[in-house]
Amino acid sequence: MGTTQSVVARLENAHHLPSLDLVTRYAAALGRRIHFDFVPAK
Repeated sequence: MGTTQSVVARLENAHHLPSLDLVTRYAAALGRRIHFDFVPAK
């Protein structure tokens, strides 16, 4: 994943807001991808 174990632990424990880059790399390490949808406000 290209990061340290402590960074992964913080991500898993939700102690900070991760960058989009980190979330993308985490998803890739899990064999997943990130998908965002913008939908109209109600």
